[in-house]
Amino acid sequence: MASPATEAPLTSPKLSLRFSLTSTFNSSLSNSSSPEFLALANHVTTQLDNLFKAQFGARFNRTVVNSFRSGSIVVESTLIFNNISSVPDNSLVAQTLQTAITSNTSGLTLPINSSSIVVTRATTMTSATTSAATTAAPTAALTTTTLADVTTTPPAVAKTTTTAVPAAATTTVAPTGPPSSSEGTLLLRFSLNQMFTLDLANPSSSAFKTLAGKVVLEVNKIFARTPSFLRSIVNSFKNGSVVTNMTLVFRNKSSVPSACSAQATFTISPTSLNILPGSVNVESSVNSGSAPRPTAFCLAFLPLTLALLMVQLLAN
Repeated sequence: MASPATEAPLTSPKLSLRFSLTSTFNSSLSNSSSPEFLALANHVTTQLDNLFKAQFGARFNRTVVNSFRSGSIVVESTLIFNNISSVPDNSLVAQTLQTAITSNTSGLTLPINSSSIVVTRATTMTSATTSAATTAAPTAALTTTTLADVTTTPPAVAKTTTTAVPAAATTTVAPTGPPSSSEGTLLLRFSLNQMFTLDLANPSSSAFKTLAGKVVLEVNKIFARTPSFLRSIVNSFKNGSVVTNMTLVFRNKSSVPSACSAQATFTISPTSLNILPGSVNVESSVNSGSAPRPTAFCLAFLPLTLALLMVQLLAN
């Protein structure tokens, strides 16, 4: 007897959210039936539900805590939205949580390590279409897998077409610790066209953390296509307008690109940061594994950089 064709959905209205709480882990949190797990899960879901409902309104449905694990307490959770079209961009969700951590008005009281936030869009890894067929031979189960859940269609003898889908897009608020001895670095400096305030000189202030989070997200996007790039770190903000001093961290010392190449990449890349023209400067550092190049070497690349920038401006 013929059965109707079944087609797996291409996406899921869910985002995976992982972060660490700066609290002590105990083994009872590994048991999803324990009172400790249930109490903490209820606290986490209540806090995140309030935050994301305030941000996304009727688009957001609920939070589900999947597990807790050691380090300090790593929270694996799922954010569920009402439909596929209502799922926001990964970076917006990460920034919403990052801002709530540093804001005194958000109502968020979870002790979240702001550098541990990872948001992953749940996408289907395989897509299969089953057509009806009749046979006496044993039947095989057809499985559709997503990052968030697994669904198996009823057994059927099927003509199957499988289409690979790219891996899930991930937005990460990168670790902000200092580079290790094995990693390589470049120093990046530029000026933001905005008014400097005294609290930006204090790395512990909400203003510093909020601006640093925004800057890190944008800089990480620019260098994401550089194969050896790992993360960026805001070292300080200074007056004039807002001079931003950063460290670009690479996998190892031998994989650090030239300062001129990195400066050209940063200068011609689109960004939402309001950077003052001509203020961008990239320098080699002691941890880069290579001696600093003379200024004249970088100046040789200046006409090409300006030409590429002009082409981009005309295109826009």
